[in-house]
Amino acid sequence: MKLFQRKQSRLEKSITSQLSAWLSNRPCNFLGSNPAISECEALDSEEVVGRLMRSYSSAGTKRPESDSMWNFIGSKHHEPLHDSLISGDVQRVKEILRNPRQSNIMYGFDTTCQEFDSRQRKSMQNMCDHIQDYLISLCESLGVITRFNPETLAADPLGYLKKRSACDCLNADDIIDLLEKELGVELSFKEVFPGEIGLKSSKGTIPHRAVMALYLAIRLQNVIDCFLSDKKDVSVCELGAGTGRSAYFAKQLGITNYSIVDIPITSIISGFFLVASCGADGVVLPGESVSRADQIKLMHPEGFLGANEKYDVIVSMDSFTEFGCKTAESYVQKILGNSRSFFSINHEMNEVVVGEQMASCGWKKMFRSPCWIRRGYVEELWVRS
Repeated sequence: MKLFQRKQSRLEKSITSQLSAWLSNRPCNFLGSNPAISECEALDSEEVVGRLMRSYSSAGTKRPESDSMWNFIGSKHHEPLHDSLISGDVQRVKEILRNPRQSNIMYGFDTTCQEFDSRQRKSMQNMCDHIQDYLISLCESLGVITRFNPETLAADPLGYLKKRSACDCLNADDIIDLLEKELGVELSFKEVFPGEIGLKSSKGTIPHRAVMALYLAIRLQNVIDCFLSDKKDVSVCELGAGTGRSAYFAKQLGITNYSIVDIPITSIISGFFLVASCGADGVVLPGESVSRADQIKLMHPEGFLGANEKYDVIVSMDSFTEFGCKTAESYVQKILGNSRSFFSINHEMNEVVVGEQMASCGWKKMFRSPCWIRRGYVEELWVRS
């Protein structure tokens, strides 16, 4: 038994080591990232919590389809928040939302969770090296940093070391400065949740999900500039937005007509984040009336599937492949009927694969390429033929 346990321990260490290397786009051990833990004061508003609770009640008690992974995640991790929302306990709901690392309400779409907290704090440096790797890769995607080539390690070791030192000496603020100059905007990484682990910067603590959200917003801008430049006020709808960070960054980049579709529990978190980040008047929650196109509009799946709203681009990042087959088919039919284009950044290791779902629909695939920052993820743009 002890021999088996030792073998299992060695295997786990080997897999962890290999996984760390596979997740990175370059050797990360000398990037010199600086970890940070958010010490912000969370939004303390009974009025906002009341809005969120009324919005949640408008969804009824419908849960995700039984073949969706979210049905299992919700029943295991999100029940405390669900029960508090249903009971009308404003103070308890506010306490949960203001301290997400003390529960698992973000389990499945973000990392600020009780289950991950101790592990993350033990490996903060490694985690932040990966975040800095993502940021550098984002710069490479825009051409503001030349692309790293691992072949030079064997062919030209001195050239490799020289090139690597140029990236190693960059800190988070240097990288953000390069991005701001290229994008022509001032970026801000809004701190909403205390205790959130990320990369230290003068613009706020940068968790790894924030870099992915910024990347999506930038790629959306690329898609709009290249394929939808004939329209000024482009309407975007994101399927499964998690915390809502992509909408926040899209707004910074000038993409203001933005809608989000997500299940009720996740909409509570994204609603809380976006109200804290963009102001109470800048966000419309499910069940509320829209007054301006530039408000970020949240809706539940039933609201999206049952309405006839048209969008210039529907987007999914790390969400479509998590649908059950029945749910995926419903969304595909809605995309076909209500959008000019569909932009996807998803992996292909689950039963639902975006390319397979869209290939038989008669739409034209404009491109398919690996994701610049997240290995194993595929980017595709589909448009009407």
